Amino acid sequence: MDITYGDYLKIPQLLALQQPVGTPREHDETLFIVIHQVYELWFKQQLHEGDHLGELIERADWDHAHATLHRMLKILKTMVSQIDVLETMTPVSFLQFREFLQSASGFQSWQFRAFEMMLGAKEPRAVARYPEGSAERRELERRLKAPSLWLRFARGMAVAGLPVGAAMHARAAAVGLATGGWGRWAIDWAQGLAVAAVIAAVLTAAGIALMRRLPRGWWAVAAGLTIIAVVLFTFARPLVIDPLFNDFRELPPGPARQAVTELATRSGVDVGSVLVVDASRRTSAANAYVDGIGSSRRVVLYDTLLRDFPAAQTRLVVAHELAHVRYDDIWRGLLFVALVTPAGFFAVSRLVRAWGPREEEPGPATVPALTAAAMLMIFLVTLVSNPLSRGVEARADSYSLALTGEAPAFIAQQRRLAVRNVSEPDPPALARLLFGTHPTTVQRIGIGLAWERGER
Repeated sequence: MDITYGDYLKIPQLLALQQPVGTPREHDETLFIVIHQVYELWFKQQLHEGDHLGELIERADWDHAHATLHRMLKILKTMVSQIDVLETMTPVSFLQFREFLQSASGFQSWQFRAFEMMLGAKEPRAVARYPEGSAERRELERRLKAPSLWLRFARGMAVAGLPVGAAMHARAAAVGLATGGWGRWAIDWAQGLAVAAVIAAVLTAAGIALMRRLPRGWWAVAAGLTIIAVVLFTFARPLVIDPLFNDFRELPPGPARQAVTELATRSGVDVGSVLVVDASRRTSAANAYVDGIGSSRRVVLYDTLLRDFPAAQTRLVVAHELAHVRYDDIWRGLLFVALVTPAGFFAVSRLVRAWGPREEEPGPATVPALTAAAMLMIFLVTLVSNPLSRGVEARADSYSLALTGEAPAFIAQQRRLAVRNVSEPDPPALARLLFGTHPTTVQRIGIGLAWERGER
């Protein structure tokens, strides 16, 4: 016997499920029942799609995950539009049968609670409203413990960066920039991910805790704590974080050490420690930097710089880093952080209030809005800090030329660094705006040419 449309969809059973209870019979009660039964069917479908979406994310099947999310959004749009149909029922019509519903309420829908939990709004008190041992309670307890879609997405994004990072490593190795093998790259990737995850978890938990304790003024306390944390992190990073990834040693006595000492004496600065980092274990690129504050301050030179660059060009790099010490650029950067952080956190608090869920107490459901708001603020602050950074680096270039007087070596150094580091000499204007923290190679060569011509 062939299956029919009615058999497949169980139409007789479905149409028998609308049982009005009001007396006398109110015409609109059937509409009320149908709308809410349809909602329950849509909740069932959303849970079905959401579970599938989570599996797709964990498999990194992003094309199908995007299609499934698109479907869920379409369903959600349909669910919201059903309210328009329900609003055609007048309050008088609803009151004709409302008393017969007694304590029944849409808030008792366990599928609605399960949908909330799947999206990240996990409220243990919601589970307690259902009888112990009931199927509804068991399902809600399962979803309360299961990772939300947001958590699955966050984990998926972390893993999704793996093939991109691997492709970047392969490309860098192909042009001779990356010297470490795949094992070293994998260890670095895992360590970096672990450090970032711990920092993100601590900051997020602290933010949610402050929101709960200080609903209106949490942003001010968070700003103050962030400023203190940044200062402490700047001090501790060279001592705690950097040694996880590289080995550092004091610059040994010799011509390079003597050059650093002479330049420091002429510039009148105390450089603290002068260290050499084993950058060659990962890259052939050459660089140097100043890090830390107070007793953790140090000038760090890549071993590739000392090994592969002429002494005159190495002196210019050292003089550039001494300029950062001379002008207290790290402390100036911390001052910038202190100035922008309160305004940034205030803006984040406004955005979280606008984008976050309307719930009594901040919790896991607040995390997506908090993360999105924080990322937006960081991006906007970067648009301000990058031009300032480029100005600081240009000043350090000029200082290195004034300290050494070696403009031809400076020009040759910039060309050599661009080739050695496989960098874009003159990137597009948009790339400079969004990502440029230093003057471009072309601009830095221009600084050297100006010094050659006697332009100061």
